[in-house]
Amino acid sequence: MSTALDQWIARIKSRDPLVYEDAFHDQWPDDPALIERLVTEMHAAEDAYTRGKFIELLGETGHEGVIDHLVRELGDPRGDVRQWAVKALAAIGGPDVGELLARHRLAHPEDLDPTA
Repeated sequence: MSTALDQWIARIKSRDPLVYEDAFHDQWPDDPALIERLVTEMHAAEDAYTRGKFIELLGETGHEGVIDHLVRELGDPRGDVRQWAVKALAAIGGPDVGELLARHRLAHPEDLDPTA
């Protein structure tokens, strides 16, 4: 039996951008396992496109508990994954995150967010 969280995750994983955007903008499942599930899905995603979706979602949660997971994504060899991590961390914000992102941008100017 699939839960509302499972159904939402399936929509998030869709390759159809409209399905993903609808899921992203719909009400997110009220499930205590949401953060843990997003982290698990991010780590399980092998392609940068799907991984980026879950990185974005983690940033949108604003949950400080995901910062360490996102910081590890700054070390991904794929530039687009690192850029998603920069955006997600910026969405969470805070002085420590700001300092970390400033150091990352100095070391990796190729990861600058052109919309920032």
